[in-house]
Amino acid sequence: MRGLLLFGTDEQKDRYLKRLATGEMIAAFCLTEPGAGSDAASIKTRAVQQGSDWILNGEKLWITNGNEAEIFLVFCALPNCLECISLWNCYKNLRI
Repeated sequence: MRGLLLFGTDEQKDRYLKRLATGEMIAAFCLTEPGAGSDAASIKTRAVQQGSDWILNGEKLWITNGNEAEIFLVFCALPNCLECISLWNCYKNLRI
């Protein structure tokens, strides 16, 4: 919930924060990866822009609340930026 509070858009905050705070909705935290553990500087999952869309590509392990969540805070690296980490709010049943 903190990631949404700090980095979410006003629309996302209005739509989700109250429901998350009351427990009506569950969020997942997606950082840990094979070979990187929870070291955010070593993650391999990438966010790449294709036109107006963003493609997230990689693997995550040990997703906190993964089975119950409706919104997922996903940590990704950006291409061509070794020190950049981005956070993505992703939603259950996304069109893939």
